[in-house]
Amino acid sequence: MSVTAKFKIAAAGLALLALAACGTTYGRQEALTRVAAAFTPGKGQQEYQVSNADIQGALQRFNGPMLLARVPSRNSSAVLRRLATNGPYETFITGDKRTLILIDGILTGTRGLSQDIMDATDKDVRQLVYSRTDGVANRFRRYLDVENHTYEQSVTCYVERTGSEAVSGGVISAQTTVMSERCVNKDEEFTNTYWVDGNGIVLKSNQWVGPDNGYIEVQYLRR
Repeated sequence: MSVTAKFKIAAAGLALLALAACGTTYGRQEALTRVAAAFTPGKGQQEYQVSNADIQGALQRFNGPMLLARVPSRNSSAVLRRLATNGPYETFITGDKRTLILIDGILTGTRGLSQDIMDATDKDVRQLVYSRTDGVANRFRRYLDVENHTYEQSVTCYVERTGSEAVSGGVISAQTTVMSERCVNKDEEFTNTYWVDGNGIVLKSNQWVGPDNGYIEVQYLRR
């Protein structure tokens, strides 16, 4: 299976919880067929977007923290619910068991996506973002490639405040500070953006996952 095909299937996984957890205006089988067509190579460029009704249905059906995740490269989105916590780590899951792992809104791992983030060493970056402080820090990640081998990425990141903005979604509404994190090494460059509330929680973000997946936008619907 090609890298592109794996990503399209992984992105489809991000849509499945919305279909499995929420009532919709069409039948479940029809909905699953629609999503499968949207993410199957050679089946056209259909897209799936979680509706406000999907979000409200998920919030009513499930307790605890929930996320809205978007994959901009596929114009697709999904609701994820929190599966477990381990110290500061929160694991959120889709209906087909693909997961995002975060610490107060900053992505530290993925499972079930192409080129998964296996773990991250980014404490200094997180401290700058949470405290809404300008600064420079190093970020380190281990990735799993398409042949199930791990490789390492080390980047230098420049964090700065870039403004303020209100964030709302689900049951959350808050004024936030917008933080930008530009990361570089000799081979690559990417920029993460975080919307941080007064308690130092990243309520919304646009975070780089890797060259196979691009960016994922993540927003808390309920904490």
